[in-house]
Amino acid sequence: MSEAIQRLLTSLDDLLFLEADPPAEVSAPPSEPQPQGFETRAVVLAPMLGGDQPSLTGNEPALNADKTLPMAVEALHDPDFRERATRTLIRLGDSAVPALLSMMHDDDPEVRHAASWAVGQIADRRLAVRLRRGANWTYHALTEPHNQHLVARLVDALLYGSRESAVASAVALGRLRGRRALTELTEALNDPYPLIRLAALWALGQIGAEESIPHLADALYDPDHTIVRVAADALRSIGSPGALAAISLWQMADS
Repeated sequence: MSEAIQRLLTSLDDLLFLEADPPAEVSAPPSEPQPQGFETRAVVLAPMLGGDQPSLTGNEPALNADKTLPMAVEALHDPDFRERATRTLIRLGDSAVPALLSMMHDDDPEVRHAASWAVGQIADRRLAVRLRRGANWTYHALTEPHNQHLVARLVDALLYGSRESAVASAVALGRLRGRRALTELTEALNDPYPLIRLAALWALGQIGAEESIPHLADALYDPDHTIVRVAADALRSIGSPGALAAISLWQMADS
């Protein structure tokens, strides 16, 4: 870990734990009790080990994703800085999602846990713990990339499995970069659950098929900002003239 990244994470700790007046209301998922302890500090969600820190208050200052994201991703691989890096990635929100999806099947199980947890905290806190389990079993399916039985199992989980299995399976299929599941991943873009759509978008970007471009381009106009972010990132991953033209049209329409 470089001294520059250590200094950055230390400064981010100061930034994220700034003294702040609490907001009038702090929302929490229906399945969790109302967080307590907002008397003086604005604290991010407890990272991957399930602590009891309360959620973001909304008073925290914005982070510069272009500067912070690559450093936080690198720091996620260092056990001494992993929790602080996870807090930072959660704080970055949708800009961190593509990178976190790519690390859901990292060879280091602790990085897998942290990335899966962070994706859940950003997109759906209720799924964060279960998503770690989904990432673990699908990672092991990736250890035999030419085993068509395992690929078929991932496709079945995408179509018929639990939400966490569908999300993790979509990401795993993207990691395989094969066209075997192109139809199923495209169909998953219509799933009512946003996190499954996010994973399918990311996977299609990794596979890089030209026929995916119109579907990814449609997602650029989704009202969900995280969907838009991942769709744009997927088109940039493909990088073909058609993919870049779709991004240019969207940028002109958005300006």
